[in-house]
Amino acid sequence: MRPTTNVEPDESLLTAGPREVETVGAYFSFRKQRTSLDFGYYHSDEEAQLGLIGERETNQARLRMSRWLTARSELQLFGVWSDENLKTRDLRSNEVLFGMQLDLAFGRKLGLLALVEHRDRESDLPVSTFKELAVGLYLRYGRVDPSIAEGGATAPLAP
Repeated sequence: MRPTTNVEPDESLLTAGPREVETVGAYFSFRKQRTSLDFGYYHSDEEAQLGLIGERETNQARLRMSRWLTARSELQLFGVWSDENLKTRDLRSNEVLFGMQLDLAFGRKLGLLALVEHRDRESDLPVSTFKELAVGLYLRYGRVDPSIAEGGATAPLAP
C-alpha cells in the first residue's frame, strides 16, 4: 500500500479541469495452475484545483474469480462495489456490478465470448439511478490470447 498524489487532466463533466488526487489501495492475488482469485480495494480523494466541482471521495472493492474448465475454455465470475461522494454538492451514489464471462477458443484465431452482467446504481440524483442487465455473445476472429488458442505450455492443463 502506497499513497500517491498527482494532478490529472479530465474530460468528464463532473470532474473536468485539473485536480489533485490522493489514492491508497490494497490488492490480493492468488494463483494456482487452473484457478485464480483477485481482490482489490482502493480509496481516493479528489480536489479540483480551479474550484470547479470541489471534492470527491471514492471507495471501490473488486473481486474476480477465474477457473480454466478445459485447456481452451475459461469461466470468470466478477463483482465490483463502489461508493462515490461529491462532498461540496452533497451527492452520493452507490453501485454494485456482478457478472460472469465464458471464454472459448476454437483454434488459433477463432474465439467465442459469452458475457452476462448486472448493474444496480443508486444515487441522490434521480437521473443517475438505474438497474440494468446486459447479455452479450461475441464471435472473434483474429487475435485470440495465445495461452487459450495454442493449448500449449502456457495454457493450464485439462483435468
